[in-house]
Amino acid sequence: MSRRIKEPSTIAVAQPGQIVLLDFQKEEITSEFSLPTKESTTAVDFSPDLESVVIGCENGSVYELDLASGEVRMYSSVGKGQVRKLDFLEDNTLVTAHHDEDVCVWDDGEITRTHGPYTSWVSSLCCYKQMVAFGLFNRHRGYQVFYGDIRQSLHKLYGNNSNSKGVAFIEEGRTLVTIGSDQQLKIWDLELGESRFTISDSEIFCAMAVLHDERLIAAGTREGSVILYRSDLP
Repeated sequence: MSRRIKEPSTIAVAQPGQIVLLDFQKEEITSEFSLPTKESTTAVDFSPDLESVVIGCENGSVYELDLASGEVRMYSSVGKGQVRKLDFLEDNTLVTAHHDEDVCVWDDGEITRTHGPYTSWVSSLCCYKQMVAFGLFNRHRGYQVFYGDIRQSLHKLYGNNSNSKGVAFIEEGRTLVTIGSDQQLKIWDLELGESRFTISDSEIFCAMAVLHDERLIAAGTREGSVILYRSDLP
């Protein structure tokens, strides 16, 4: 089951064969939709215009649910592996990361550009305007983060010996926040292509979110705690 928040209080919950919209403030189901597949869902997100929900499946299939009409459209997966992550550029263009180590850009249900294959599958993904950033699951080679304009060649950042667990753009795309399973949070200056500073912690990170004002970064840990960090440290 995957979920993502829609403003102001709606969550999309994807299950095999079904999408459910939940109002978590009222604690009630607001809508239910059927999907033409029983495949396990591995990624789900609202489109930026909030008019549809896109679902990625274990077999590589991608579906788009129109929330107004309830119609479901299947994208052409062209043999791609499991959808690991998905996100959107500012013009509603879909970006997906697959278990076969490719990152794909879609237009009108078809893949128009592919980055990869990489040395491992993508374990974190984030889009901002026309930029994309993603990190790899690279346990023994040090985590690698790729970033840049999705329409061009991407740049690479090297972290420490760990898996990438989260990436996020801040400061209008000039800065990137990354976390890895090596217990480190890094703030990167993308104009210089180097780390601005590193925060080390005693707990192992497994998830990350940047709050709306970008002043605080929330990091979830394997132990079940959530730690808040300031993003404006020197």
